[in-house]
Amino acid sequence: MISVFKRSILETVQTAYSPEQLSVWVAFADDEELWTERLRNQRILVAEEENTIIGFGTIDGSYIDFLYVLPEHQGRGIGTQLLQTLLNEAQHSFCLFTTDASEMAKTAFEHLGFRVTRRNDFERKGVWIHNYRMTLEVH
Repeated sequence: MISVFKRSILETVQTAYSPEQLSVWVAFADDEELWTERLRNQRILVAEEENTIIGFGTIDGSYIDFLYVLPEHQGRGIGTQLLQTLLNEAQHSFCLFTTDASEMAKTAFEHLGFRVTRRNDFERKGVWIHNYRMTLEVH
Protein backbone atom coordinates (compact mmCIF):
# COMPACT_ATOMS: atom_id res chain seq x y z
CA MET A 1 0.00 0.00 0.00
CA ILE A 2 2.90 2.33 0.69
CA SER A 3 4.03 2.04 -2.93
CA VAL A 4 0.52 2.89 -4.16
CA PHE A 5 0.42 5.86 -1.78
CA LYS A 6 3.79 7.24 -2.89
CA ARG A 7 3.40 6.65 -6.63
CA SER A 8 -0.10 8.12 -6.66
CA ILE A 9 1.22 11.30 -5.09
CA LEU A 10 4.52 11.63 -6.90
CA GLU A 11 3.19 10.76 -10.35
CA THR A 12 -0.22 12.44 -10.42
CA VAL A 13 -0.23 15.64 -8.37
CA GLN A 14 3.11 17.16 -9.36
CA THR A 15 1.35 19.92 -11.31
CA ALA A 16 -0.55 21.09 -8.22
CA TYR A 17 2.20 20.89 -5.60
CA SER A 18 5.89 21.80 -5.50
CA PRO A 19 8.62 19.13 -5.24
CA GLU A 20 9.16 20.16 -1.60
CA GLN A 21 5.48 19.71 -0.81
CA LEU A 22 5.41 16.30 -2.48
CA SER A 23 8.51 15.23 -0.58
CA VAL A 24 7.08 16.01 2.86
CA TRP A 25 3.73 14.46 1.90
CA VAL A 26 5.19 11.08 0.94
CA ALA A 27 7.73 11.12 3.80
CA PHE A 28 4.89 10.21 6.16
CA ALA A 29 4.97 6.66 4.76
CA ASP A 30 8.69 6.31 5.54
CA ASP A 31 7.89 6.11 9.25
CA GLU A 32 6.61 2.54 9.53
CA GLU A 33 5.48 2.98 13.13
CA LEU A 34 3.50 6.12 12.31
CA TRP A 35 2.01 4.50 9.18
CA THR A 36 0.96 1.39 11.13
CA GLU A 37 -0.47 3.41 14.00
CA ARG A 38 -2.50 5.63 11.66
CA LEU A 39 -4.07 2.63 9.93
CA ARG A 40 -4.48 0.45 13.04
CA ASN A 41 -8.18 1.14 13.68
CA GLN A 42 -9.28 1.96 10.17
CA ARG A 43 -11.33 -0.14 7.78
CA ILE A 44 -8.98 -0.85 4.86
CA LEU A 45 -10.23 -1.89 1.45
CA VAL A 46 -7.84 -2.83 -1.34
CA ALA A 47 -8.26 -3.29 -5.08
CA GLU A 48 -6.07 -5.99 -6.60
CA GLU A 49 -5.24 -7.08 -10.09
CA GLU A 50 -3.19 -10.22 -10.68
CA ASN A 51 -2.39 -10.43 -6.92
CA THR A 52 -0.98 -6.88 -6.91
CA ILE A 53 -2.50 -4.00 -4.96
CA ILE A 54 -3.47 -1.31 -7.44
CA GLY A 55 -5.51 0.88 -5.10
CA PHE A 56 -6.73 1.22 -1.55
CA GLY A 57 -9.08 3.24 0.57
CA THR A 58 -9.57 3.60 4.30
CA ILE A 59 -12.24 4.95 6.58
CA ASP A 60 -11.97 5.83 10.26
CA GLY A 61 -15.51 6.16 11.57
CA SER A 62 -16.99 8.69 9.15
CA TYR A 63 -13.64 10.08 7.96
CA ILE A 64 -12.27 8.96 4.58
CA ASP A 65 -8.56 9.01 5.31
CA PHE A 66 -6.82 7.37 2.35
CA LEU A 67 -7.99 6.86 -1.23
CA TYR A 68 -5.19 6.14 -3.71
CA VAL A 69 -4.94 4.31 -7.02
CA LEU A 70 -1.79 3.61 -9.03
CA PRO A 71 -1.45 6.15 -11.86
CA GLU A 72 -1.70 3.56 -14.65
CA HIS A 73 -5.03 2.34 -13.23
CA GLN A 74 -6.64 5.73 -12.64
CA GLY A 75 -9.65 6.68 -14.73
CA ARG A 76 -11.11 3.16 -14.60
CA GLY A 77 -13.48 3.77 -11.68
CA ILE A 78 -11.37 1.92 -9.13
CA GLY A 79 -11.21 4.82 -6.69
CA THR A 80 -14.94 5.40 -7.07
CA GLN A 81 -15.66 1.74 -6.41
CA LEU A 82 -13.43 1.71 -3.32
CA LEU A 83 -15.06 4.87 -1.97
CA GLN A 84 -18.61 3.69 -2.69
CA THR A 85 -17.95 0.42 -0.89
CA LEU A 86 -16.49 2.17 2.16
CA LEU A 87 -19.42 4.59 2.28
CA ASN A 88 -22.00 1.83 1.84
CA GLU A 89 -20.48 -0.19 4.67
CA ALA A 90 -20.47 2.79 7.05
CA GLN A 91 -23.76 4.35 5.99
CA HIS A 92 -25.75 2.45 8.61
CA SER A 93 -23.80 4.28 11.35
CA PHE A 94 -23.14 7.71 9.84
CA CYS A 95 -24.94 10.25 7.66
CA LEU A 96 -22.14 12.82 7.33
CA PHE A 97 -18.77 11.84 5.89
CA THR A 98 -15.63 13.97 5.70
CA THR A 99 -12.27 13.87 3.99
CA ASP A 100 -9.30 16.11 3.39
CA ALA A 101 -8.73 15.98 -0.36
CA SER A 102 -5.70 17.09 -2.34
CA GLU A 103 -5.92 19.61 -5.13
CA MET A 104 -6.21 16.77 -7.67
CA ALA A 105 -8.60 14.57 -5.66
CA LYS A 106 -10.98 17.46 -4.94
CA THR A 107 -12.64 17.22 -8.36
CA ALA A 108 -13.11 13.46 -8.08
CA PHE A 109 -14.74 13.83 -4.67
CA GLU A 110 -16.97 16.64 -5.98
CA HIS A 111 -18.20 14.33 -8.76
CA LEU A 112 -19.26 11.90 -6.04
CA GLY A 113 -21.28 14.53 -4.19
CA PHE A 114 -18.74 15.85 -1.69
CA ARG A 115 -18.65 19.61 -1.14
CA VAL A 116 -15.72 21.78 -0.07
CA THR A 117 -16.26 23.31 3.36
CA ARG A 118 -12.83 24.94 3.74
CA ARG A 119 -9.27 25.05 2.50
CA ASN A 120 -6.70 23.71 4.98
CA ASP A 121 -3.27 25.34 4.93
CA PHE A 122 -0.79 23.61 7.22
CA GLU A 123 2.92 23.18 7.80
CA ARG A 124 4.66 19.83 7.62
CA LYS A 125 8.39 19.66 8.34
CA GLY A 126 8.77 23.38 7.61
CA VAL A 127 6.90 23.23 4.29
CA TRP A 128 3.45 24.76 3.77
CA ILE A 129 0.95 22.54 1.97
CA HIS A 130 -2.81 22.62 1.49
CA ASN A 131 -5.82 20.40 0.96
CA TYR A 132 -9.58 20.77 1.18
CA ARG A 133 -11.97 19.65 3.91
CA MET A 134 -14.92 18.12 2.13
CA THR A 135 -18.18 16.65 3.37
CA LEU A 136 -20.87 14.36 2.04
CA GLU A 137 -24.28 14.08 3.61
CA VAL A 138 -26.18 10.87 2.93
CA HIS A 139 -29.78 10.07 3.76
